[in-house]
Amino acid sequence: MDITKTNWATPNSHNANTIINLNLDGITDSFNYLYEYSGRDDSKLKTFLNQNRSALRKNMPQAFLYHEYMARNVERSDFKLQDTFDHLFTELGSESSSSLEIVPFGERYQVVTNQVIQSLIAADHLECYGEHLVERNQGITTPNRDQFQYTLEEVQKCLSYIKSSCPTLYEEINTVVSQIHIMSSPHVNAGSYLSMLGMFNIRYLKSNVEHWSRLAEHIIHEAAHNLLYQLWYQEPIITSDDGVFYTPFRKDERPISGVYHAMFVLARTIYGFNHLLSNPNIELKQSDISSHYNEANNQLPFTEKFFQTVEVIEQSGRLTPFGQKVMNDCVSLVRECQYRV
Repeated sequence: MDITKTNWATPNSHNANTIINLNLDGITDSFNYLYEYSGRDDSKLKTFLNQNRSALRKNMPQAFLYHEYMARNVERSDFKLQDTFDHLFTELGSESSSSLEIVPFGERYQVVTNQVIQSLIAADHLECYGEHLVERNQGITTPNRDQFQYTLEEVQKCLSYIKSSCPTLYEEINTVVSQIHIMSSPHVNAGSYLSMLGMFNIRYLKSNVEHWSRLAEHIIHEAAHNLLYQLWYQEPIITSDDGVFYTPFRKDERPISGVYHAMFVLARTIYGFNHLLSNPNIELKQSDISSHYNEANNQLPFTEKFFQTVEVIEQSGRLTPFGQKVMNDCVSLVRECQYRV
């Protein structure tokens, strides 16, 4: 498959699976190199990773997390690389039978892994958004049992709605995402991370207050982030990420990579809601759609926000030919949608 000629705007689980396997091959090679760097026999690691490929896939978030953690710290004289590998092996030892796990935040991983997550996410968020938004990732905790159970049932309902409305999107979500972590947070509604591909966090849904469409939006939105991150590892999309750009739908200025991600996930969200609205077996009207993304700063519809991002990206002049093609395909996808949501 030629990645640069593939349509990545339209959901396709086969294409997603191909790009994921390419990245897993790459991270496996890098683990082997790091293991040899630590003075160990890398042939044993190669055997272990080959024999546990399915576990590596289902625990892909932990694998990418530990790889990033090793890469950032391997040259430190006090860094215990072998101990870090041991923690990774422990994570790979747990293989769920479910293709998509829905778990309480903070309870799926071992303690050391949770500590690594907190440090990397905090560092990445500080670099991307600056000191003025540092509190955004503070206060993320495990929801109580009732909050989790209610949200679990609502997430499952949303996934069933997506499956019946757009099977291709549902299949791609299940290919790209292996874990959904339900959290409690005063500031964050959802989040996915370049250093933890295959998962995302989502805040619990407030019963009798918030509409299920909030969860549907987050599921489609964060799965799209995960797919674009997978592409980011394989093919250049932008020529430079220096500087920040104003976008009318955000209070803060963002690097062009962030604007591009907004463009891609908005296209997928518009596409997904169009299929949900077209399903006669689902009681959903355009006026029902509630989204933290739409309510964050202004009430403009997703469609208007999407074309705002396209305008900012085009004016930046920062796209590679591949980045331009993906955006053009997203524009075509949105223009073909019946509903302006």
